[in-house]
Amino acid sequence: MSDKSLETENKRLQSELELAKKELADFIYLASHELRSPVNAIANLTTWVLEDIGLNIDEESQTNLMLINSRAERLQQMITDLLMYSRVGKHSEAYSDFDFNEAVVYCVEQFDAHRFKFDIDSGRVTLPRTLFNQVINILISNAVKHHPNKCGCIKVHYEKQANMYRIFIEDDGCGIPIKNQDIIFEQFQTLRARDEVEGSGMGLAIGKKILEHQGGKITVESDGKAGATFICHWPSNGC
Repeated sequence: MSDKSLETENKRLQSELELAKKELADFIYLASHELRSPVNAIANLTTWVLEDIGLNIDEESQTNLMLINSRAERLQQMITDLLMYSRVGKHSEAYSDFDFNEAVVYCVEQFDAHRFKFDIDSGRVTLPRTLFNQVINILISNAVKHHPNKCGCIKVHYEKQANMYRIFIEDDGCGIPIKNQDIIFEQFQTLRARDEVEGSGMGLAIGKKILEHQGGKITVESDGKAGATFICHWPSNGC
């Protein structure tokens, strides 16, 4: 096969791959959207039944209804995260200048993390603000949710390199086993049972996809015994 024919074939395969990825993303979006209504109905119905007859049924039946409700809420979260994942990269966002400390504090305030101590850098950065918030929300939520204690310390700091910001989210939790440090970024992956820690297993996959669409990446460092540091390598758009 000539070089020209090979180039043409590569372009054709690339075009087919891009089309397949778009069709898959569209399917995920539509399927997730259609699932929302029946799942919401299940969650609402079980809540109403518990409110109406909760005191008039035996304890086991109450427990079963509560389990149905919690599973429906888990499905709601998974659907929301799938929708978010399918939308990553569909729309671009301009870079803007903002206060790093103020932006991270805003994210922290979205969680019940008042027992945690936060050490957050000061300074100004130039990044896509909404996407920054999404990634920081995911990483802070993970640090709080998976911490073995009800209190702890989380450090959020950054450093500016030539064409890149490196943003560090460091916790003092139980660490991440080295053998699991790659799979945690895959979809629907959790290291603890969902009955222990509620979650869809999509958070880090969403963060990874956001960073990759920005031309960056996310990595993790941990000795597997104590603490973990997630590092966002985020292009600074030449600023």
